[in-house]
Amino acid sequence: EGASAALSEALARMRSGSSDEMTVDLGIADIGIAFVHSRFRIPNPGGPDKPDRTRFDMVWLMDRTYEGGIALRPHTGAAGFGTLLLRDDIDKLIEEHWDPVKGSLDEDAIYGLFRAPEEFALHDVFASTAPHGTQMADLLAGDDGSELSEDLSSNARIWAVDLPSAVIANTSGYTMQNSLFWALVAIGILSGLKPTRAEHLVINASLGFQGGPL
Repeated sequence: EGASAALSEALARMRSGSSDEMTVDLGIADIGIAFVHSRFRIPNPGGPDKPDRTRFDMVWLMDRTYEGGIALRPHTGAAGFGTLLLRDDIDKLIEEHWDPVKGSLDEDAIYGLFRAPEEFALHDVFASTAPHGTQMADLLAGDDGSELSEDLSSNARIWAVDLPSAVIANTSGYTMQNSLFWALVAIGILSGLKPTRAEHLVINASLGFQGGPL
C-alpha cells in the first residue's frame, strides 16, 4: 500500500510538471521476465524498419548463461553469478534480431541465447505462454498505451532480477532469502548509481509464501 502511494505521488508530480527531472525507479524480482516483450520496448521514432529500444536499465538472469554470438560487455551478477544485462546490452540483442521488413522482433531467439540450468532445460520458464514474472512486470511497468503507461515510459526506469529456477522450485521458500537479498541489493545499488537520482524506488516481489523466512 505504501509503495503504491509512493508511485501514485511520483506520477502525479510528473503529470503536474512540478519536477522537470522527476524519475521513479521500478524494480521487479520474479521468474520468467520476458524482458524484450513489446510492453517493455520503446518504438523507434525512425520507423518500424528501425529496431525498438528497451525500457529496462538492468536485467539480471541469476541462473542463466549467455551463449550468443554478440559481444556483450562482460557483466556478471552483483554476487558473481548469472548474466547481468544493462540497457545497451539489451538494445544490441534487439538490434541483432530485428526484422526491418516486418518491423518485428524475434523474441524467442533472444531468450534462447540464455541457457537455463540443465535440470530445468525441459521446463524452461521462457517457453511458457504466460510466465509469472512477465505478468508481474507488466502490472508494474508494462506499456499498454494508456496515460499512466505513457508517464511510466517517459519517466520510469525499470530494474529486473530473474530469480533462479531452483529457488522457485523449492516451494518451502527457505532457499529464497539469499537470492532475494541479492536481487534487492543489485536493484538498490545500481539504481542509486544513476546520475539522476530517482525520488522513489518501488520494488515488486510477488512471491507469496515462497518469500521464505526473511
